[in-house]
Amino acid sequence: MSQSGASGPTYLGTVKGAPEVLRDMFKQVPADYDSVHTKLARHGARVLALGHKNLGSLSMREVRALVCVGGGCVYVCVKTLNILIFLSQSVHL
Repeated sequence: MSQSGASGPTYLGTVKGAPEVLRDMFKQVPADYDSVHTKLARHGARVLALGHKNLGSLSMREVRALVCVGGGCVYVCVKTLNILIFLSQSVHL
């Protein structure tokens, strides 16, 4: 990504993955981070965490240690939701 007016290119690194995996990569997480992604997943949603970091001449270790929370992505598969409802209402002996 290049910013206009800058003397050179500015690079932005991004990452996506399971919220519980990326949690340790983030410098800070919102207070409700765990409760929100857990609640959504329990209701049948697929949840991806998103992170970003402005890059310079950093090593991969430095990048992973300083990733910022960028948001999240949630999508619901109707078939999955229907299957979860069916299984929760079924009787297993």
